[in-house]
Amino acid sequence: MFCTALTLPAQTAKQPGRAVSTETQLIFQQGIAALKERNLDAARAAFEKVLRLSPANAEAHNLLGWVLLAQGQIDSAVVECSKAIRLKPGFAEAHINLANAFVQKHDLDGALREAETAVRLVPNNPDAHRIVGRVLSFRRDLPGATAALKKAVELAPERAELRDELGSVLAQQALYDDATAEFRKAIELQPVGRRHDDHADGARRAHAAYGTMAE
Repeated sequence: MFCTALTLPAQTAKQPGRAVSTETQLIFQQGIAALKERNLDAARAAFEKVLRLSPANAEAHNLLGWVLLAQGQIDSAVVECSKAIRLKPGFAEAHINLANAFVQKHDLDGALREAETAVRLVPNNPDAHRIVGRVLSFRRDLPGATAALKKAVELAPERAELRDELGSVLAQQALYDDATAEFRKAIELQPVGRRHDDHADGARRAHAAYGTMAE
């Protein structure tokens, strides 16, 4: 079974695209606040309400797709992210979310297509390279996955979960010294128990793997 580790979308810092009503903007921001608090049900309700008021709001479709994917409603997530792309061609974040959804559907060809599109659109976005690396790892193209994840780490060296993923791919190739270096850096960046977010889970796995290698 494929597993996709979702992180809060960078888009949460953005306002809705075009001119919208003050009420719609307020509800959109309520959805953003709920996302930051990890309250997926409240975020979903807010973005659904935004879309009832403003059906062509690409940002709301994309964020609703992200929430649905996080809740395991993969087909609905695909629908929402696809709508976001139709409404806003070149919407890189929606391509990243759609790629993650296709991974969950075991559609690796579709996932790679969307991931590579995201890289073309935003070549300096670490999450675009991250999803390329993830898809390639599932396709057992470990050298390709390594290259993509190294690029993600180069773009965001402070993100522990990227180093954790890179370390895992390196370990699968028996490149244990390189893997250990990445796991060690992940631990330094995100010590176990320091924070309760997506990075902490990656650091715990890194700590366990590093401890096994060091024995």
